[in-house]
Parts: sequence; C-alpha cells; structure tokens
Amino acid sequence: MRQGLAERGPQSTALPVEIGFLAHHGHPPESLRQAAILAQFAGVSADEFLLKHGLVKEEKFYRALAAELQLPFLAEPRLSPSARYPDSILTGLAPLNKAAGGFVIAPRGASLARLLTAGPRGQPLAITSPSRLRNAVFRAQAHRIAHRAASTLADQAPDLATGISYAQIGTLFFVLAFISFDLFHTPGRALAILGMVISPLFLGMIVLRLAASFLSNPVDPADQPTRTEDVDLPVYTIIAALYREKRVAAKLIHSLSRLDYPAAKLDIKLVLEADDRETLAALRAIDLPGNVEIIVAPKGEPRTKPRALNVALPLARGRLTVIYDAEDVPDPGQLRLAVARFAGLPLNLACLQARLTIDNTGDSWLTRLFTIGVKKPTLLR
Repeated sequence: MRQGLAERGPQSTALPVEIGFLAHHGHPPESLRQAAILAQFAGVSADEFLLKHGLVKEEKFYRALAAELQLPFLAEPRLSPSARYPDSILTGLAPLNKAAGGFVIAPRGASLARLLTAGPRGQPLAITSPSRLRNAVFRAQAHRIAHRAASTLADQAPDLATGISYAQIGTLFFVLAFISFDLFHTPGRALAILGMVISPLFLGMIVLRLAASFLSNPVDPADQPTRTEDVDLPVYTIIAALYREKRVAAKLIHSLSRLDYPAAKLDIKLVLEADDRETLAALRAIDLPGNVEIIVAPKGEPRTKPRALNVALPLARGRLTVIYDAEDVPDPGQLRLAVARFAGLPLNLACLQARLTIDNTGDSWLTRLFTIGVKKPTLLR
C-alpha cells in the first residue's frame, strides 16, 4: 500500500514519493494529489509546493517524516563545532555533537525522495525541520557567521574594501583642523572658500536632475515581454533587511504576497538584528506564508544593512536575487520583467537597477524634488 502511494509512471494518479507518506499521517490523499499536479505546472517538487504554499506546516511535515522513517525528531539539535555555514543549511545535513552522535537532516526535494525510497542507512540519523536546522547552525557558528558577514570582502578583495587608511585619517584631521581654525579667526573668508569648494558639487547635481527631466523615461516598458510559463521561471530569492520596522512589517508581507510570481519559486528571507525584538514579535504575530523565513543575524559589528544582507546572501537558493527595503511596495510584475530582461542580456551582466516610484509625490515640494532622481531596488543575477 505504501509503495503504491509513491508509484511513478505516465499519467499515474499515484502520489509522488516525497509527499506520499503524508497520506498515512492524517492528510487526505486527494488534496495531496491536487498539490502534486499543481507542483508539476509550477516546475517544483511536490514537497516544495506544499510547504511554500502553506498547505502543510513545516513542523507538521517533518514530524510526520520522522514518524514515517521511525527516526527521532529533534526540536533543538545540538550540533558539532564542525557544522558548516552555509553548507549545512543548504544541504540539509549537519553533524550532531559527540554526546548525540550521528547526523541531523532536513531533506528537501530529490534528497527527500531518495531517503524515503532507500530508507536511512549508515550513520545514526535524526530529523528536524529546515528552520530548526538553520537556527541550530546559527547558534553553533554565530561568531564565524558574524565575522564572515563583516569581513569577507576585506579578506578576499582588500582593494574593494572601503576601509579608511591612516593617511586618509591624517588628511581628514588636518583639513577639519584647518577649517575649524579658519572659521574661528576669519569666518568670512572660510565660508567663502567652503562655498567655492562645494558649489561645483551642487551644480553637478542640479544639472544631472535637469537633464533627467528632459529624458523620455516611461513608467511602463515600451516593449512588453512575452509572459513566461510558471514552469520555466527560475527560483527567485528576495532579501529584505529590517531594523525597528514593526510599523511596516505587515505591509511588506502583503506587498510580497501580491507579486505575480509562483509562490513555490519565491525564496523570501527577512533579516533582523538580534536585539530587534519588536520587529520579530510583529512578524511572528502574522501568519507568514510558507515561502518566508526569518533570519536573525548574530551579534557583531558593524551593525549595518550590508552586514545583515551578507548574512542572508550565502543562503540564497534562487538563480536570481532581489534586495528590497522594508518600505518598498514592488510592482507585482517586477520579477517577471527582470527575468525577461536578464534573459535577453549578456551573461556577464550581474545587476539591474529597478525604477523607484514615490507614492507621496503630492505631499510637499520636498517629496516632489525627491521624486526627480530616485532609484532602486537592486536586482541581482
């Protein structure tokens, strides 16, 4: 009977092996069968479809898997120091500490199907959910993750790092000391010199904005690309760094849910700081979609948005990645348009910059001026 539920074949009504076991744990086979059909149209594995659409909660899914395989389920896995970031999270496999021994796994897709078909072999195994495995890796490797997020660029490409040299610090100190001395003794001359130095910068900014106002820049693209079938769309990772954003957390989730993109192919990561309990509480109060995960960045310095994004970026599962701000309300068709644009451009193009439309242009003269030259978010290959 169990093998029958997992049979594969042309036009077979049997359930895919990666979700067939759920029929023995209280889930109606007909609902699972419908999800399997829709997963084929979306071009994803049946388990990904179930979990990303929230048809089965992650916790219930993996507890049922543990019961099916007669393996222990670990709610708080204690990992060995040899657990690796991001490898252990991406592969769904991490070594347990010496006291427990063996490995803890959170399989997905093909690896899940292989495990159910062949059964557990070799080293002692335990089951956990992907979210619990990720949190366990972050606990075990917090210091290394924080260091990697803050220092990888400087370590691997020091010429691209933005650190300040001692010579630059000395020059800056000398200039500031000179300006302070001059302002105190001859303020009129100092202000005149400062104005002469800064004027070309402001002139350049004004000329740029005036030139931009004369360019043809329609909101809608002149050539609408052919709509790509869901099955042919790549997985898209969305990363948003939030800090003290409880006010807009629900609005962000709503905006992301409106995207015209298969939910099963969205890999959404919201990155919070360890001390931002308010935003974390606000997100936990929302019934989050199954394709949204909350990542809490380990404590570390500098406390910046780039560092937070660096924590999540190695965990991206998508072929394409987009970065949003907490206040962004992306156009529903933006990701499909980005996929079409990337497909028609050279492979060495790594980044597209999307247009940003200000939605409060009429509030004041300041918002109208701001509307002239704004841009973002960034769309990464």
